[in-house]
Amino acid sequence: MKSFTSVGISASFNESTLEAEFQNKIEQLKNLSTPDINNIKNQILSLGKSQIDKFINILEQSFARLVQQVNVIVLYGLSQQADTINNAIEYIQNYPDNQPTFASAMKYEIDIRNNNSDIIHARFKNKT
Repeated sequence: MKSFTSVGISASFNESTLEAEFQNKIEQLKNLSTPDINNIKNQILSLGKSQIDKFINILEQSFARLVQQVNVIVLYGLSQQADTINNAIEYIQNYPDNQPTFASAMKYEIDIRNNNSDIIHARFKNKT
């Protein structure tokens, strides 16, 4: 790697690298001065700058995401199945909307809308 050769270290290794040679490389790294370490760090960061910038941008966007609105819909009643679309329409047209019901909740639907236009939709069978 070019950044290590700039301070006189060959940091390359593979499966056939001898243990003694590997340990020697580690000792060379341990003995680097602070300016040399900073030099290597800056070279590595500059090589991956576009990827690092992209990562930071994505990270900032995720932290900037705020919840704008949460919609909770509790669905009550019994499920009605119809054999045809016309039968379903007839059921809906004849359904008494204003009648009070003591039916238990069938399910809960939740939509979370964020300021970045993301929407999270969840459907639960019960409160837990």
